[in-house]
Amino acid sequence: ENNNNNNNKTLTYITWNVWFNEDLKVMERMKAIGNIIEQNKADIVCLQEVTPFILDLLQNGEWYRNGGYQSTILPQHGFFFGLRYFNVIITKHDFIRDSIQFKPFSNTSMGRHLIITPIKLKHNNRIIYAATSHLESPVGVHQGGKKDKFSAERKEQMKYSLQLLDNKQMVENDNIIFGGDMNWCRPTKNFENDGDLNKCLTKNWVDTYYKLHPNENGYTYDAKTNGMLAGYLQNRLDRVLYKENGNLKLKQCMMIGREAIPNLKYTKVFKRKNGNEEKLLPVLPSDHYGLCATFDIV
Repeated sequence: ENNNNNNNKTLTYITWNVWFNEDLKVMERMKAIGNIIEQNKADIVCLQEVTPFILDLLQNGEWYRNGGYQSTILPQHGFFFGLRYFNVIITKHDFIRDSIQFKPFSNTSMGRHLIITPIKLKHNNRIIYAATSHLESPVGVHQGGKKDKFSAERKEQMKYSLQLLDNKQMVENDNIIFGGDMNWCRPTKNFENDGDLNKCLTKNWVDTYYKLHPNENGYTYDAKTNGMLAGYLQNRLDRVLYKENGNLKLKQCMMIGREAIPNLKYTKVFKRKNGNEEKLLPVLPSDHYGLCATFDIV
């Protein structure tokens, strides 16, 4: 098989929050996500909001078996016991299993955690590190959260993650890609929110989408363009970060999963003053768009 993106010369990395909602066409959505992973010939896939049932659907997909993929296995004890959803890293290369690290965030009230794993590439035996996380969600007071929408927690989680990823005892080289749902809320006219993520990044870290598309808004959560959603929220919540001082050279980063699944609709009920209104809406793979970054290995 020699069609694998020139095999050992490039690396394709996807991050995607797959939306834990199992009541909204979850089988069709996971099939669509699998198809997109397969089309992009992804080497490493980092997923957030994975439930046990969703993981089962993904691992039983044809794309997963045909691609020779394998997944991280979440610990089942302590902090990780009974989590409603979690993060997963999937690769078609080889995990160095005894070196996978699952790091709970000490300040989370939402079960949030960081996964770091070394991956040995099959074609050239290089070690690449993959990391993923789902940082604290921006839940405001009206939804039972906090006034700052957990901004302080998110910043602390980002800082802690970068500290671990910069630690040579944890990550032994600079070939590291850290992607995930950072829930990063950009500053608006009236609110600082989480500020500019670039100011939080330590030496050599680069935000891939921003680097290549500095003038685009890059909203990965976009209620205005995602026909499955209602509302007005738009934010560049998801990021792929990498270190530019290793053997990875950034080639491209694009959004994926922006098209509705053909011939599929669902009924959404809107509560109105004079009773409920039902609307037939399209179904997209997730409430988030994914990010797909490609690197040359030099």
